Amino acid sequence: MKEDLLIIENISKTFKVDKNKELQALKNINIRLKKGECIGIVGESGCGKSTLARIIVGIEKKTSGKIIFDNKEIESISETKDIQMIFQNPLSSFNPRMKIVDYMWEPLRNYFKLSKKDSIPLIKKSLMDVGLDENALEKYPHEFSGGQLQRITIARAIIIKPKLIVCDEITSALDVSVQKQILELLKKLQKDLDLSYLFIGHDLAVVQDISQKIVVMYMGEIVEELDSVDLKSKAKYPYTKLLLNSVFEIDKI
Repeated sequence: MKEDLLIIENISKTFKVDKNKELQALKNINIRLKKGECIGIVGESGCGKSTLARIIVGIEKKTSGKIIFDNKEIESISETKDIQMIFQNPLSSFNPRMKIVDYMWEPLRNYFKLSKKDSIPLIKKSLMDVGLDENALEKYPHEFSGGQLQRITIARAIIIKPKLIVCDEITSALDVSVQKQILELLKKLQKDLDLSYLFIGHDLAVVQDISQKIVVMYMGEIVEELDSVDLKSKAKYPYTKLLLNSVFEIDKI
């Protein structure tokens, strides 16, 4: 049996709305992700799934609970290069004045102190791994489609060989046919690089396509956790059944 890579233990988050009012966005969230596994987190907008992602990567501070990554308790990804994150809107991840080669060089410079010249072979290899070639290096973000930009953000995430990638709604801004291509790419990289994913989304068909386990969130809580293959037959919570009733088969597109 594979070891746990990420343990989210009793994570809660409360926001102060005003001086006398608080909003509990997350309540006692517990998730265990094994090495090489993908867990999908699904739920409606506002259920807390993106807040959870931001806590895992240190953008938000948790109110209580703890995060254990690779047998070490951490507060944010600033403590490790082994967690990377990919966001929903690929274009927002780029500086429009920065060429792709410089965007890709940043993590290598920051984590490994590599020169730009020494980084070029690694950058080319990472782009090739996501289906792009070296012609992309000297181009700017506006010269690419949304799907191509998301491939580049994936290439940047894998270039430093992380153990875990947090994917926050990364296919929701893409056409359905492009979504499937990105999912197939992620599955290939998971196998080739022994990656683990937390894949967050609101589209159950997309999340189910890539995940081995699915966590269903509703109003800041986990209401159901099932193996992906058991979701239809064993789902009990009414919101999960509602999601299933609205789903379509992505592999039929």
